[in-house]
Amino acid sequence: MEKRDVTLVKRIRTLTLFLALLVMITSSYSVSASTTANEGAYLTTVQGDVIVTRAGGIKSISAFANMKLYQGDRIITGDNGSVTIKVSHPESVRYVGKNSNAVISNLKQSVSGNKFSIKLWAGSMWSSISGLANADEDFVETPGSKLHVRGTNFYVTVQSDGTLSMFVASGLVAVSSANQPSSSVPFLVAPTQQIRINPAALPENMKNTLAVVDVANVVGQVDPFILKAMITSSPSIIEENKKLEIQLKDSLDKKIQPVLQRDGVQSDISIKNQENLITYLENINRLMSNITFESVQQDKVNLNEMNAILMTTNQQINDPDRKIRLQNIGSLHPLGGLDPATVQNKEKEQSRLETFQKDAEKQQLLLQSDFKAKLSLSLQQILDNKRILDFANKSILEQLQSHAEMLYTAQLSPEELTTFKKNKQLLKIDHSGSATEQVVTAPNLPSSPSTPSTPNTPSTPEVTLEQINTVQGFNLSIRLKNFTGSNAIYGTEFHFLSDNAIEVIGPENRFLNTSFFVPANSVDIVKTYLGTVGNSSVTKKETIYAATQFGSASNTAISDGILATIPFSVSGDGTFKLFYVKIVDSTGKTILELNEPNAALPEALTFTK
Repeated sequence: MEKRDVTLVKRIRTLTLFLALLVMITSSYSVSASTTANEGAYLTTVQGDVIVTRAGGIKSISAFANMKLYQGDRIITGDNGSVTIKVSHPESVRYVGKNSNAVISNLKQSVSGNKFSIKLWAGSMWSSISGLANADEDFVETPGSKLHVRGTNFYVTVQSDGTLSMFVASGLVAVSSANQPSSSVPFLVAPTQQIRINPAALPENMKNTLAVVDVANVVGQVDPFILKAMITSSPSIIEENKKLEIQLKDSLDKKIQPVLQRDGVQSDISIKNQENLITYLENINRLMSNITFESVQQDKVNLNEMNAILMTTNQQINDPDRKIRLQNIGSLHPLGGLDPATVQNKEKEQSRLETFQKDAEKQQLLLQSDFKAKLSLSLQQILDNKRILDFANKSILEQLQSHAEMLYTAQLSPEELTTFKKNKQLLKIDHSGSATEQVVTAPNLPSSPSTPSTPNTPSTPEVTLEQINTVQGFNLSIRLKNFTGSNAIYGTEFHFLSDNAIEVIGPENRFLNTSFFVPANSVDIVKTYLGTVGNSSVTKKETIYAATQFGSASNTAISDGILATIPFSVSGDGTFKLFYVKIVDSTGKTILELNEPNAALPEALTFTK
């Protein structure tokens, strides 16, 4: 049987908005920390799949402990990756979780003031700042509106739909948005408060996004690596919040209503009397114990490991009443520190954002379904015109690529189409190596490429099949191994040949593993084709499975995992084999291509009714 390529869709989106988080801690709020021999920025802890692309380069290298970072370097973590970034001046530590994409956008150190900024394109990060001199600046940027942050310990995440979530454990975070005039006036996020903002649906009043942190929800979204970092930061969080507590009590003792502010920017924390103060301080003092408790309750960190962490952490906390506990913990007051007069507006804003997200998800599913249907039709048309394609010497891959791009660009506005063409050209330039790397990924398209275990001797990518019998027939799982680093993938195509006694169950369904390909930004299709092989008159069935991302310019790393599981029903006996494989990256470069006969192809499987 002749080879036919199924094309893989590429859709590039650009992002023009950024969230800038400016961290400036005054001397009254700073917490001392030990100095380090290393200067600048460097990696202290590397776990799982983590790669670094040097500034101005297009090749990725494996990250390693004590690796020095430079301005313009990009750090990308895979689905099992995490990394710790330490900066000497201004002194800070960043804990970057799995499936994150971050760039060191500014790193300047001088006697006149140190400047550091990091752009978090996607994923999650816990920041712990030890202290800044008056002239120092420390930024965190994320896609979306513009935020200015002044805080010491805070968590930031950018979700797949572009929603920014942030909560503050200690310090103050000044927030403003450059996307609409009504949101440009800055305000402060105080300890125990959180915000959630979608840049596509900004509120009229940004203060209405403020709420007391939902600990259970936050812990549910945070990976264990960052949770452990939060908990081990408790001593510095407690010390900083003790200073805040003293300031609040002192104001009330002087019959002055406390106002949390920095440089004329105010928070909406409302403390009008002693009862308000007690409620707010209880939230502050309960926060880290609640995070610890939920981490164990949700099985993010097992009990034995947590006890070991608490033993070390609590040794650094002198006040026995402030030690982190797993028992006898009061919940956070849902209105702690909030002005009751603003609660109704905050609830309305939360409801509005949830409704927007649900509607956006529904719309995305409809678009994805329509896109998949049209893509499937294109594939069938191409299969039906196989002879014409063979005569024209054009591959299915090339033809379906053209169809997919046409379908995608048809739904773009003129401005979006211009941007698409521009960034497509940039991507081609990057692939040729004649230009420096360009950022063409969107915030809702997280990327998670990785690297081989050793930079110079990458392991050979492998494809294996796993067959598990079911009542109706069997489930076929496609396992990929060593598709990391420069072998990270964007799209795949598999051709199977079998006897006719099997059928795909629910071919219209999605079979992709969502851990690797995000549903909102990927599509897969299954098609069957009857025909004969060579001179044989026996009819055989070809099953074609193709999967691709269609919005991200980045690739997905799979060190060892199931790409997809396809269910089959069986009505008789026969054999089933994989005879053609093609896997490509986001530029269209072939990562792996196997065509029968090839020893690297898995052995044929058998099935029985």
